[in-house]
Amino acid sequence: MYIDDIKTASPFRDLFPVRKRVLEDIMWDMRRNGYDNSQPLVLWKDHSNVIIDGHTRLSAAKKANIYQIPIVFKAFSDEEAALKYAISCQKNRRNLTDSELVACVVELDKKMRPGQRNDLVVNLAPDGARLGKSAEETANLLGVSTRKVERIRAVMDNAPDKIKRMVKTGRMTLNSAYNRTIGARRNGKFGKAVLDDFCALTIKRFDREELRYIADVFNKELSKPKENDNESA
Repeated sequence: MYIDDIKTASPFRDLFPVRKRVLEDIMWDMRRNGYDNSQPLVLWKDHSNVIIDGHTRLSAAKKANIYQIPIVFKAFSDEEAALKYAISCQKNRRNLTDSELVACVVELDKKMRPGQRNDLVVNLAPDGARLGKSAEETANLLGVSTRKVERIRAVMDNAPDKIKRMVKTGRMTLNSAYNRTIGARRNGKFGKAVLDDFCALTIKRFDREELRYIADVFNKELSKPKENDNESA
């Protein structure tokens, strides 16, 4: 098929970011040896030539100036079936990163009927995470533990937007995000995590003299007697 006739669309093009090193390796191989016809792109049959699997190969072919590439059409009952197929293909090729796993769980959860996540819960994990059939099914598809799926859901349901963005972009691991939200809150240390963020941002923003001034202001405020102290006296 002519390469410009192949379309990309969400959520398939967004799930697995093209890895630059892999893209370059495939592109140079294509320039030397041409496109490997044993690796056709998979397009959704009767859906406007939307690509389901093969986004890296498609990008590499464009960079290698290859205009005719092999494709196969595959029928799917709905977007959820196509999504699961795309995830299965990638899982068999690469070790999924935390950010990729988060993207997959988020998209799969969008396909559930309202309330399905709660309807399928069957028990609780020792740390309080929900363990249910829906999590088991998602975990099996992704090739990870059920607890990891539920930790992803816990972070996406409860973490501040900043932490969610950092996990989605790969700037924070899932475990770190979980510990800074759910785990820290259960242990009564959620406030410390917030203070750590505040301190880190403050140090970047102000110079030494400004930080000393801020510390003096805080110390003066702390030295004031509380209203409760006056009342008790």
